[in-house]
Amino acid sequence: MLLDKNVIHETHYKVLNVKEDSSYEEIRASYRSAILSLHPDKLLKSSDASGSNQTSGDRFLKVQKAWEVLGDSSSRLFYDSELRSSRRDVSTVDVAEDLSLEDMMAEDDG
Repeated sequence: MLLDKNVIHETHYKVLNVKEDSSYEEIRASYRSAILSLHPDKLLKSSDASGSNQTSGDRFLKVQKAWEVLGDSSSRLFYDSELRSSRRDVSTVDVAEDLSLEDMMAEDDG
């Protein structure tokens, strides 16, 4: 469940279309809505386009994985911690790339 330290991908919160400070009930409601609209059985009845079914199937799996993480309080705490850490690492890299060695050198006027 570790996050890629260099790139922040679509978070589980974005997958479920909820805010990071959402309550369990809000996350659950969003999950249920998404899973009902993306369920493979429902898609087979409503569409014959295999390409869109594949995309919807991938989306269904992302929604399911997001719920597995965010639906459990301990895994959500761990995920949130990893997400914050990943964001700190990315901002640190951005600052480091903007600095050059000349920027860090001090001139001695004395």
